[in-house]
Amino acid sequence: MFRRPVLRRQLPLVLLLLAVALTAVLAPGPPARAALAERLSVDDLVARCGACLVGTVIEARGRRAADGLIETAYRIRVDERMVADGGGAPGGAFETVVLPGGVLPDGSGLAIPGLARFEVGERALLFLTEADAVTGRRMPVGLDQGQWRLVAGPDGRTLALGGAPAGTDEPLAALGGARAIEYAELRARIEAALQRGVRDGDASSGGSTEDGR
Repeated sequence: MFRRPVLRRQLPLVLLLLAVALTAVLAPGPPARAALAERLSVDDLVARCGACLVGTVIEARGRRAADGLIETAYRIRVDERMVADGGGAPGGAFETVVLPGGVLPDGSGLAIPGLARFEVGERALLFLTEADAVTGRRMPVGLDQGQWRLVAGPDGRTLALGGAPAGTDEPLAALGGARAIEYAELRARIEAALQRGVRDGDASSGGSTEDGR
């Protein structure tokens, strides 16, 4: 069980979460999704991310940063980098991704709604913001919409479990309480978005443009 974090030391993150909540209230979309973040399409995720990578978590270490916030440093073996921000490791290399929240060795911790924790050995697809110039921390774009666990499905095909970007409702199916889409389909949508030049501002950032959906 988490101990209560010290409010004074967590104040910067509290203010950040209040800003996210205000943005969610003002953002259009279904009420259930607006409770966390603006509803994003795959095009939006690709356009807004600083990095998009596929990799396996080989270490997860909770720690208290210099600014007092609890964060987790994930050491990831990068299998593929679909979008690079200039400072990331190429495929086959290792990279440390620092996300806010986590658990310290003494059992205290900080949980952030909409932000998943990944375990050692898990494989994931992540759409990440650029690293903060001071703290080095990132955030998944759209919170749960920008973080996907990759697992083997019943038929052996790889499934992506996690968020539910706009435009992917039809192929999504329930699996163990999570939302799932075939990884090959999600990857194809990412590649199509890149080919359309969404990162160059060619696609609208306000809604899905994927295959007319």
